[in-house]
Amino acid sequence: MSLYDDTLELLQELIRNACVNDLTADSGEEYRNAATLEKFFEGTDVKVQKFEPHPGRVSVAFTVEGSDPQAEPLTLLGHIDVVPVDEPKWTKPPFDALIEDGKLYGRGAVDMLFITASQAAVTRKIAQGPRPKGT
Repeated sequence: MSLYDDTLELLQELIRNACVNDLTADSGEEYRNAATLEKFFEGTDVKVQKFEPHPGRVSVAFTVEGSDPQAEPLTLLGHIDVVPVDEPKWTKPPFDALIEDGKLYGRGAVDMLFITASQAAVTRKIAQGPRPKGT
């Protein structure tokens, strides 16, 4: 599977998980997208750290150790939740991650979820080597 295919498949799953954060403490349920990302990194030696300040509200960090502890690190940051949708205004179901005419439709497809999926795919590719100098 290509890096492009991996990224697209991951993005579709992140969209389908429907981690909707309506700014209340119990919304978001980001544990679903955290688990999806954890599964995405299975079989690599990427270090995984999970943080759960409130039940179901999981954040996750993935680290690729560099070869030189003195080298500058690089941090990529994304989020794994989306804001609520006004479904009657959508022309396609917001959480089906449909692809039609070469376009992906879904909440987060052109916002942060696509950036998160792209960064995850590149991070996994980097973890497969050769290792960068910085972490």
